[in-house]
Amino acid sequence: MTRRPISLAQRPGCGRPPGGGRRRFVLLAIALLAISVLPAKARAAARVERSGDVLVVHDDGTILPPAEPLPLAGWRLRFVPAMRGGYATQLAPMTTPATRAAAAWRTGRSLSFDDGMPVAIDLERPLPLFGGLRRRVFVHPSGAISLDAPFSEGQRPRASSSGDLLRSLASGPPAVAALWNELLPGRSGEGAGVWVEDREDALAVAWVGVPSVRPAGEPNTFRIVLHRDGRIDLEYAEMATTWGLVGITPGRDASKTTLVDFAGPQRGHAGEALLAWYRDLPVLDEVALSHAVFAAIPDRVQFLTAFTDREVDGPSPVHGIAVKNLDRGLGLPLFDRGTVFGAHNLEHVVVMNDLDFWDDDPSRPPRQPAYAYAPSTLAVLAHEAGHRWLAEASTPEGPLGTDGHWSFFLDSGGSLVGGNRLQDGGDGSFSTGPALDGFGPLDLYLMGLLPAEQVPPMRIVEEPTDFEPPISASGRPFDASSRPEAGVAFRGRARRIAIEDVVRATGERLPRYGEAPRNFRMAFAIVVPDGGEADPALVAKVERVRHAFGTFFQVATGGTGRMGTSLPLGETTTPPAADPSLLAGEPQLLAAEVRPRGSSRWALKIEFADLGQDLTSVELQPDAPGSAPTVVEVTTAAYGARLGAMTLSVRDLPPDVRALRVSLVDRRGQRSHVATRWLPGRS
Repeated sequence: MTRRPISLAQRPGCGRPPGGGRRRFVLLAIALLAISVLPAKARAAARVERSGDVLVVHDDGTILPPAEPLPLAGWRLRFVPAMRGGYATQLAPMTTPATRAAAAWRTGRSLSFDDGMPVAIDLERPLPLFGGLRRRVFVHPSGAISLDAPFSEGQRPRASSSGDLLRSLASGPPAVAALWNELLPGRSGEGAGVWVEDREDALAVAWVGVPSVRPAGEPNTFRIVLHRDGRIDLEYAEMATTWGLVGITPGRDASKTTLVDFAGPQRGHAGEALLAWYRDLPVLDEVALSHAVFAAIPDRVQFLTAFTDREVDGPSPVHGIAVKNLDRGLGLPLFDRGTVFGAHNLEHVVVMNDLDFWDDDPSRPPRQPAYAYAPSTLAVLAHEAGHRWLAEASTPEGPLGTDGHWSFFLDSGGSLVGGNRLQDGGDGSFSTGPALDGFGPLDLYLMGLLPAEQVPPMRIVEEPTDFEPPISASGRPFDASSRPEAGVAFRGRARRIAIEDVVRATGERLPRYGEAPRNFRMAFAIVVPDGGEADPALVAKVERVRHAFGTFFQVATGGTGRMGTSLPLGETTTPPAADPSLLAGEPQLLAAEVRPRGSSRWALKIEFADLGQDLTSVELQPDAPGSAPTVVEVTTAAYGARLGAMTLSVRDLPPDVRALRVSLVDRRGQRSHVATRWLPGRS
């Protein structure tokens, strides 16, 4: 087998053809959307009780896998260059006692970070790292040093999107990360901060007493030492923060990304990223939860909303998981993952996380800072439920949003899923009015609740400038991804959008209004740890959300939609049979589709399930005699995903190749079934 791993982060056209004689072609993994993070255990039956119309789900160890915190406080992790490239690790107690490290490491130059931007360090003597001599490094406030170039703003680690930690680090420049984490040096106490010392034998960068966003205000002291003989030391003194990524990566040019636990010795090959992913919180396994719920209630529910009695980790604090979409014209793919979730009718799961995030009155703003901009708990829940249909629609001129939310500059009617109510000043000026109070006309059309002819023309403002205030309430400059915000003035050029423009680009909404369902049901659950019991006050808090949400949804849809929130009665139905190999952690290829992308180029879209959450690669075998399989490493984006979708760009296939055989491989060498897909234009 010819094996040349290709990084997900490579740009189209930058791949190198693998070997295999004349049978050569290039594959680039150019996009992947993964859902959820961190390893899952085998499925088992958790105990589920009804408390009125709220489900109390008692974890059995499968629904709330425990935290896996950073184990390195008081230790030095050393990366030693190997003879043939790559690094081997050595773990030993720190030579400087942890209690004295802060004073000992506060030497050299103290760094100041302007708005979180990295600081460039021009070295007096070069450093031999990753097979080259480096003369310039960038110190980032987020616990890492990058080589030759800085990380971009979009690659900063954020606690609110922990599922992107790996992708943000691995898609940037070469880097050494002692704790890739949302650290806050600007909020350090007296005598704390970041110091750099360029010595004759090494470059040392120390984070002394620097807090993270979690736990807030608690100091962390650690250091990166880059020796001029090629060794790399990560030294950990007193650590309050135990989540984040640790390790080394050649960045976007990595041939492979291997996730490990540095508590034991590790070995990485040349060009390979060697990283450990630690977390300080349990994570909610939505698949295990769904299996437990639908073993206890009838399968007559389209939405499942889960709260917990403690904070849990995830791709973001609050998020939705798409289970099924058979509606056309939304800008979403068609799929049905019911067999994975153990339900015929389930379409969407919403994880609301810790009940303490939310006010006791669901009509009041959230307590959780990340969602404090929203007017109520009910608005956040409606927002997440709205992602069942929204917001991926576009026009021939381009998309109307970004990352599943309407553009800040779209006059969306104050939609719960983004955009604003725009007031036109008539002279190229615009201002935003109240938002986040309901679903707009375009939303209702896409939800199947409004006919196309009743959707009024919209507008989107292009080339916006002259914002007042100059930055958003979140402290960042305004752009298309900004949250809805009232009272913002700016200038720009308005482009008119008719519903016909959306239909041309996205397709007609099918089933049409009048045929699409208007009545839905949502089940509410609170998940409590193994051996624990639900606090009656917390169950009552969920009940208040449940009781109010049906009315809120009806009002938010202008009376066109209904959301029942009582639990269905009757006997439980037989759930769809789950594949035993999938439940055991073997990857499953849910769908594979090949579409032409010009002359001699194709896009291969793959949807997968992997309850073991350790998918590492896709294997493709051309059908022509003598062709060697090619393996595409997808660890960076797929590792930790229970469900996901990826698109591979395939080009330069020999003319006698008519089809590709596609299979998935996980970290343990387990393989999915093989799917054969014909190439359009050649079959």
